[in-house]
Amino acid sequence: VIVAGPINAGASQVPGYAIPEQASAALVKQAVELLSDAARTNNPHPVGLVELPSATRVLVDELDQVRPLWSDESIAVAKDTMADNIHGQMAMTLWFSWFDYNSVARRLDYKPEGGKSPGPEDNTPPPPPFPLGS
Repeated sequence: VIVAGPINAGASQVPGYAIPEQASAALVKQAVELLSDAARTNNPHPVGLVELPSATRVLVDELDQVRPLWSDESIAVAKDTMADNIHGQMAMTLWFSWFDYNSVARRLDYKPEGGKSPGPEDNTPPPPPFPLGS
């Protein structure tokens, strides 16, 4: 019995098991398929057969355990980063609409020489996209 891993979906090599990269990619693909088998069949330890002709091997693999790649701390950092990004995008939207020439002119009741008030579309750049989609 050889214990290898942990295996990540994007990995090109399997830690603890030295085989050629092409064979390793097939093993990683099979390991990821075992995850979907575990979810579909409600079997926490599904078993699969992996043929590795480039490594002249046939392996029987079993999913031992599933662990997330993140920790509570990294989730908190990701949430804070996302909140900062959304705050910045919303602040930019507010900034563009508040300091827009037409908005300022309307708030100050400004009328340029000639007496024409700026219209809603005069000199107005398009607003930045809303951060969470429309």
